[in-house]
Amino acid sequence: MVLLALAAAAAWWWTRPPRASAAELQQALRLAPAQADGAVAVAEPSRAGRFLARRPQAILLLAAAAGPATEALASLRPTALALGAAARGPLVLWWQGGEGAVAARLEPAARGAFLEVAARGSAVATCGGDWCAVATVAELLPRDEEPADAAVASSGALAALGRVGGRLWEVRARERWVEASAGTAPPCPTPRPDRSAVALPEAGALLAQLGVRGVPVGPVRLAADDGNEWAVAFPRLRLEGLARRLLGGPPAGTPEPSLWRGLAGAIWVSERDGTALASSPAALALLPDTGADASQGVIHGRHAAWLLSRAASLAGRIPGLPLRQRDLTRAAALAQEIDAVSFRVEAGGGRIVLTW
Repeated sequence: MVLLALAAAAAWWWTRPPRASAAELQQALRLAPAQADGAVAVAEPSRAGRFLARRPQAILLLAAAAGPATEALASLRPTALALGAAARGPLVLWWQGGEGAVAARLEPAARGAFLEVAARGSAVATCGGDWCAVATVAELLPRDEEPADAAVASSGALAALGRVGGRLWEVRARERWVEASAGTAPPCPTPRPDRSAVALPEAGALLAQLGVRGVPVGPVRLAADDGNEWAVAFPRLRLEGLARRLLGGPPAGTPEPSLWRGLAGAIWVSERDGTALASSPAALALLPDTGADASQGVIHGRHAAWLLSRAASLAGRIPGLPLRQRDLTRAAALAQEIDAVSFRVEAGGGRIVLTW
């Protein structure tokens, strides 16, 4: 019995999520240049690596924040792993545009090995003070510690601390959930077990942050349920010309839902207020209210996986999008392992919760 208790305690210690004080993480963030678009300090890098190996879906939070720099940060992975293994304290990641960098404080004896590993890649690396860093471009390398942000309100242990969009995001992790909160964090919407519903008033800005620019998308509402019914509404979108022909629509719009058959298969389209696409006329009733002034909603992993799989299938039929099809298929596999994502982001603060 004692051996079983010891084994259970050892397993808990080995697999528990990373933790560090908010003050320590904030001090680590000072390595990131002030002009960076965003930065994240991750507690206990080795433990964080073990946690993410079992819960890779948590990386979606970083991918959503880093947007177009996600691939750049991924290219630094081999050197970042070496840096994290020898780090004395948190690992810091930051990005600007499509470029990224990683840094940590190292003991003097570990610097030579780090620089040797970095030299094998195509990135640039340097050491200064008690830290070492690697970046996709030299301009992102740290020079001196930056001034600290306003003090973090939290007094507890955090898994990570991020500086994104002018806000400090506190990340907490447990075995079954990960939560990111900023400012006066509002409560997330209450999940419905059979339905996902999302409202994104600033969908265009979100797409731009993820690297998709120049797409005239305003507010977006999305919904799906366990019966594979789905609907999406774009209040400011008007389908014209080539888009209408590819989707199989008639030359002139009609406010009443009508069945279109085209590149996306058989879909119902309503053009009463902007454009709404749905699997059936009844599915339009699943959409959340139009009056939401904050990005909010709940989407279940199984619904997200199904919608992403459909999007991947559609991307495979459009010339020039095979790489997007691969990314969508990978995202669908990750989403399948998530129970739900709940979020609300408004002017005063934000909260995002992933559960498994």
